[in-house]
Amino acid sequence: MLDIASPEVASLVALVATIALLAWAVRRGVLADPQVEAVLGRTWPDLWFVRRDVFPRLERRFPIAKFELPVHDAELVGTLDEPPSVVRDRLRALSHVYPNNCAAVKRLDGRLECGSYAHRPQGLFGSLQTHIRLFPTGDGGTAVAAHRERSPLNGLDEGWLPTVKSAVAHYRGSTWNAEMGVKRATSLLQLAGFDI
Repeated sequence: MLDIASPEVASLVALVATIALLAWAVRRGVLADPQVEAVLGRTWPDLWFVRRDVFPRLERRFPIAKFELPVHDAELVGTLDEPPSVVRDRLRALSHVYPNNCAAVKRLDGRLECGSYAHRPQGLFGSLQTHIRLFPTGDGGTAVAAHRERSPLNGLDEGWLPTVKSAVAHYRGSTWNAEMGVKRATSLLQLAGFDI
């Protein structure tokens, strides 16, 4: 029986609503409208559990594609005593923090991530993001890793060509910076009320 109150169902409903709103906005040419961006940001679904299941399967089926990668030591921010569910909720409550649903899944000491978030201070389609990843620890806490990089969504409100250029720069890693990501993630976690 489908539990309509489950987070998974709620996230999938939010995904359908977000896709519908995004399609409408693209068709009308209103992605640059701050009100449309604000609604998209609030409805952007958190599909971390889908990514954990689907991406490794895709990689096994299509070995040339890499959907699962290790975390770099330089990205390690620290460990929180709170469980991942609490960290996810507090991060999502911050302004301009969005689930990063298309990012590759990362592993830390053999554990798959249980959350991937982008802080984009300039908004959903902003040029730079701090990418924050969460991992469960053996004692019920949360390990955090982060880096700063160009957002693959930058330019989506301007057209397809700026978006493609931004996505290429993102996936080439030309702006990837672990040190800056760790600093910004630490500040965000402190803003969310965590001791780190």
